[in-house]
Amino acid sequence: MSKILSIIWLQYCNTFTNSIQTSTTSTSNHLLILSTGQKRTANIRFANDYSPSR
Repeated sequence: MSKILSIIWLQYCNTFTNSIQTSTTSTSNHLLILSTGQKRTANIRFANDYSPSR
């Protein structure tokens, strides 16, 4: 009986750690996308501010 419980506990822990890993990777990907988007808009703003046409 305790063996079955330990197996269930191990499976639960594995799924829990897997879900944490996937959530952290998705969060880091989201932050990466946000940071690259902010860099792009900053570059566009910089080019608009210092364009020779003004």
